[in-house]
Amino acid sequence: MTQWRRRRLWTSLSAAALLSPTVAMGHDQGAVDVDAPLSHMADMAAAPLAIAQGGEGGEGGEGGEGGEGGEAGVDPERAARDPIAYLIALDVIRAHYLAGIGAYRAGNAEAAAEMFVHPIAEIYFDLEKIFASHDVRPFDGLMVRAGDHAFSKKPVPEVVAAAEAVLKATEDAASHAPESDRSKAGVEAEVTADMIERAALQYRLARAGDAGEAFLDGYGYFSAAAARANAAKESIKAKDSRAWDKISAALDLLGKAYPNAERLAENGPEPAALLAASSRVALAVGGL
Repeated sequence: MTQWRRRRLWTSLSAAALLSPTVAMGHDQGAVDVDAPLSHMADMAAAPLAIAQGGEGGEGGEGGEGGEGGEAGVDPERAARDPIAYLIALDVIRAHYLAGIGAYRAGNAEAAAEMFVHPIAEIYFDLEKIFASHDVRPFDGLMVRAGDHAFSKKPVPEVVAAAEAVLKATEDAASHAPESDRSKAGVEAEVTADMIERAALQYRLARAGDAGEAFLDGYGYFSAAAARANAAKESIKAKDSRAWDKISAALDLLGKAYPNAERLAENGPEPAALLAASSRVALAVGGL
């Protein structure tokens, strides 16, 4: 993606947000059915606690290490050859759209719009050549359309449908992930562990005072983790039931931290407990 196109996109998005809520942007992708039923990932945005039940609490452990969440760790070069890195990058995009759907349904159009447009330049453009080399149909136009709908404060069903079209496109892109010798259960578990860690890190930031973007980012990562775990539950359990128990326990804690897309839980778990649960997941899934 050229720098010129990147600048042009952001200029258009800024103008749409500040000056002209009716501007329609993005190239035509009408062949994608934006009225398709909710994918399992969009369902999880509305009810992210559905799978995080029944897990056992883990042993004591140390808090997770790493950065402060966000797009840190999305590595385009690695994503070109490693299915884990490739799917993590897609799940970071998904997390933003799941969070945006939740925010828009809660009446926060501005935050939703930011969630929808943020990963275009931050993630998608860096992966565009990789997507092309893996025969993934471009979906940046769908991403821009979702952002424009939210900026324009269109009716909730229209905005949700536009965001769901992006989720559907990312699911198609996921089917083109690079191959590896790693088991499918192992790949799914590692990606889930990464989303859990991001959600825990963002929760720590939100509890420290950044209750705006950090909270919504964390809610999105939690929703993405829950959705992927829900889809891969049986394969992970069959491979290692104890690893699944750690995943389920961490998601249960995250559900208590992020009960909805509106605000943090008033009496949520301590950040250290979430980071410890995240670390237990990382250790448990490393050998799958």
